Amino acid sequence: VISVASTLRRVMNSAVDDGVLGRSPCDGARLPRLGPARAKVVLTPSQIIRLADCIHPRYRALIYLAAYGGLRWGELAALHPKRLDLKRGSVDVRESLADVSGTLITLTPKSKKRRSVSLPPFLCDILGEHLELFSSEEYVFTSSAAKPLRRSNWYRRNFKPAVIASGVDPSLWFHHLRSTCVALAVAEGAHPKAVQERLGHGSIRIT
Repeated sequence: VISVASTLRRVMNSAVDDGVLGRSPCDGARLPRLGPARAKVVLTPSQIIRLADCIHPRYRALIYLAAYGGLRWGELAALHPKRLDLKRGSVDVRESLADVSGTLITLTPKSKKRRSVSLPPFLCDILGEHLELFSSEEYVFTSSAAKPLRRSNWYRRNFKPAVIASGVDPSLWFHHLRSTCVALAVAEGAHPKAVQERLGHGSIRIT
């Protein structure tokens, strides 16, 4: 595939040089990945519990919200306490926190869609306890110094050690908790469109 694409690119560039084409159709074209797709790791409910129990109590609710709410890392890191409505059992996803060259900036969610995600009662209880013990006025989830979370630091210091200690698949990435959310929803008979809206995917094909 790579050799064919390289040959085609050279042919198109020659056509541009000769004035036959104004612009090469190969410009900006991206080749598909070679080899089998990376398998997604999906946790069972009991494995989610083990993982949550092995991480620092400050981040126990974060694991549950990622696995049962399907929020992205940036959406979790940016989550403001006022976005949680635990009486109605919902969370409004409106912001995402991104680390750009060492500076944390607040953006809209990846798909540019703000959404409301329903929460099961047990998760509302966990989040309620978390708000009392660990959240700040600005963020639901913070570092031990009450600062916004940075993904690379948190992953290395908290998530990866918990993955190893819990005995789940060691290749688990944090993003696989979103895959877990999809699997749990499908197992409960959720329609793909409902799953799309829950996860904030821009296209049903992604879902």
